[in-house]
Amino acid sequence: MDFQLEALEEALRTLGSVLEQRVHPFGLLVVGGSSLLLLGLLDRPTGDLDVRSELVECLASMGVEVNNADL
Repeated sequence: MDFQLEALEEALRTLGSVLEQRVHPFGLLVVGGSSLLLLGLLDRPTGDLDVRSELVECLASMGVEVNNADL
């Protein structure tokens, strides 16, 4: 699956809505190609959404696949 800018923004809005309902607020850091796409520095789709957070287990509990190899 490739993320175009609009699909990436929609995915992040959806994730933001879910996280707003959580008891413990926290921030997420988007890195890699996705961050460049969001900043307008990349003009092609990206294949994934790289997110870093101290609460990776929270994302996993929501069914979001988390690759812990780089953590």
